[in-house]
Amino acid sequence: VELLMNNDSGVEQMKTVKDNGCNALMIAAEYGRADVVDVLIRHESGSDQCKAVNLNRYNALMFAAEKGNADVVDLLIRHESGLDQVRARQGDGHNALMVAVRVGNVAVVDRLIRHESGGEQIKLTGKSEFNALIVAILSKHTDVAELLIGNDSAEDLIKSVCGNGMNALMLAAAMGYDAVVKLLVNHKLCVEQMEAVSDSGQNALMYAAINGHASVVELLMKQKSSGAQLKVVNKEKNNSLMLAARNGHTAVVDLLMQKDSDGEQMKTRQADGCNALMLAAFYGKTDVVNSLISYDSVKKELRAVTMMGVNALELAALKGHKDIVNLLFPLM
Repeated sequence: VELLMNNDSGVEQMKTVKDNGCNALMIAAEYGRADVVDVLIRHESGSDQCKAVNLNRYNALMFAAEKGNADVVDLLIRHESGLDQVRARQGDGHNALMVAVRVGNVAVVDRLIRHESGGEQIKLTGKSEFNALIVAILSKHTDVAELLIGNDSAEDLIKSVCGNGMNALMLAAAMGYDAVVKLLVNHKLCVEQMEAVSDSGQNALMYAAINGHASVVELLMKQKSSGAQLKVVNKEKNNSLMLAARNGHTAVVDLLMQKDSDGEQMKTRQADGCNALMLAAFYGKTDVVNSLISYDSVKKELRAVTMMGVNALELAALKGHKDIVNLLFPLM
């Protein structure tokens, strides 16, 4: 490589690109050839090569970040064009940090957030409005999420929301990532994040409940503000208990009922008058119905009716759920 670069045609060779727009530096960066990268960036046209992008708007730093080539990343960000490379963005708005987060390269993420522009880069979002922490959660990279949450700029990441109004805690709860939820609830912004609701009116507890993530529900219920979270209803007037009951998540239903000392969760109704027991009966969730009727607060609501004047037993009969009818009939 050195011989070729020192040739009279060296500059022209450096400018040559493949059909996809990749130059020699990008190829060396992708394959982790730190020795070659070092030679190429010291060439008189090194800065131009560092700033160049291929047809997908990938630069050399992004290739190195995607492949986890930390030594190459170090060389590139220390170059005089390092800041320009770090700030460069793909067509989807992702920078090198986002690329490394998406594929879960912890060592590369660590180097990039410690760069002089780390605080600036960590706050950026792509066209999808996802920041680095949300990308880490969606990509199931708990170790990367942990690294980001421990960063000095973590507050901006944790407060940020997606286009649908979901924050990092809601996403982690919805996907059942206990480790990430635990990190977030231990953060000083815990209460603020637990109180937040998405565009659909749902909080983190609701997202965990509707998806049946009992361990996450348990973590959230241990927080001081959990009592207030139980009372939140979404835009369809569903609370966490209703969402869990409707979807047949018995373990979650039990956890929520154990916290329902005043019976308020069972008294909550949808616009059509349905409570959690009615929803479980209508949708044929036998195990949930069996669990609910063991609680005194539910027994008091057995004769409650919808806006149409039907109770849980009648809803189960209407849908042909014989097992549920057999459970409820003796109690009426």
